[in-house]
Amino acid sequence: MRLFKDTDFKIHPHTVRGDELLACASDFDHFLNILFNQLDIDGIFTDFPDLAVKFLKKQNSLLR
Repeated sequence: MRLFKDTDFKIHPHTVRGDELLACASDFDHFLNILFNQLDIDGIFTDFPDLAVKFLKKQNSLLR
């Protein structure tokens, strides 16, 4: 993943679904946490934008 970041590529997984989680994620927030905070993605395409926005707003308030 770092290789792409070093070349200024933006990483946007498609399509992130809240009803089809990976085995490593306990819920959608946990999945988003893995994507944004561990894998350092730049954005997502999702069928659940309301949940993604809620997660990102919560993350932003924690950073202040």
